[in-house]
Amino acid sequence: MKKFLEEICNINCRIMNIVNRGLFFSFFIGIIGILLLLTYNTYSVSYDFFDGGIILIRTSILFGTDFFICGFIIDKIIKGKM
Repeated sequence: MKKFLEEICNINCRIMNIVNRGLFFSFFIGIIGILLLLTYNTYSVSYDFFDGGIILIRTSILFGTDFFICGFIIDKIIKGKM
């Protein structure tokens, strides 16, 4: 675990910048999903709000993990450790 944390701290600055932007993007999508769920919970107008909110939250979690994992792997490839 300690080795993994050290490798995360040593990621290239350009790659970490892209990862941070991707995580911010996925966070923004997640906030939109939460707002849709709150709208559904408050007004219960249509089931589409609930379905859309759940889909957006799942998508944001998927994007967040993809950006993090891909950034870590790209850094390993650039450094020649893979």
